Amino acid sequence: MQVPADRWAWVSLHQAVAGAQHVDEDVLGRISEDLPPLWDRGERDQRLTLHRFAEPPALEHRRDVFADVYRAVCGVLGDPTLYGGGPGGPDVRWRGSGEDTTLLRLRADRREVWVETASPEAVEAEELGTFRWGGPGSDGTSDFSRLPYSWQLHLYGPGETAVYLPGGRLAGNLAHLREALELQFAAWIEQLPVQRPGEKVTFTIASRRISGGISFTYDTDKGFLLRVGPRPGDPQVVAAAMTADGWQPSGKRWKAEFPAPTARTATDVAALIIAELAARGLTGDHGEVTARRVCLGPAWGFFLATGLGLETS
Repeated sequence: MQVPADRWAWVSLHQAVAGAQHVDEDVLGRISEDLPPLWDRGERDQRLTLHRFAEPPALEHRRDVFADVYRAVCGVLGDPTLYGGGPGGPDVRWRGSGEDTTLLRLRADRREVWVETASPEAVEAEELGTFRWGGPGSDGTSDFSRLPYSWQLHLYGPGETAVYLPGGRLAGNLAHLREALELQFAAWIEQLPVQRPGEKVTFTIASRRISGGISFTYDTDKGFLLRVGPRPGDPQVVAAAMTADGWQPSGKRWKAEFPAPTARTATDVAALIIAELAARGLTGDHGEVTARRVCLGPAWGFFLATGLGLETS
């Protein structure tokens, strides 16, 4: 895990040029001074707070602060082993190779931004257990908000990935699916513009009752775009109903655009999708609706949308 001294010199210069707009200068100093020995020693169960929010931050502010810290940490440690995050906030990971290696995670919630180190095997086993054994409670409530992460992107960067990766959590009805989609979209709105700027998530929500499915795109530069074919029935009645739900005509199909996503957009997009599924007579039972060709970014690597609530193919 040793990194040549000349790299730290490059890092120092890189940070001075890049600067930071949303965190204090001493944060950059702590990152460049404290992270190299923390990572090199491979010590576990360490925690280093890098920024504290004076009050619960708005989405945009938390995203901006994390972006400054994330760029500085990448300047010190290089590209992460995997990108990701979940309902609680971003979770970017650097994982070493070989036995007795260390997992370093850059995380954020609505109180602070921090790095922590741990045994990768212990963290990954606990997360795998959560996905494997969790699910709706006895009162019918779902646990999508408690998932350890809702997406991860593996680009075969430095270090090793987990030995076992969970398949995700499935929603059993439309209410749970709406919650899953809302949390997933909110995580992407906050986290993807920082970790994968300029890229986009695409997939199709497929069902035998929706010819061509609902095509979904979230572009970090252009926002959300959804397309779907018309519902069966009288064209005038269908057009009035789909317009009322938020769709706009687009050739032979219908579209919905959200070009500048805010904290509210995740709720609106999830509600639109669920309303369309319900209008087509779907209930959200397992296998009735699936997500096909879920993709993010370049062709290499693999992308997990573990919080999407749908079977993927």
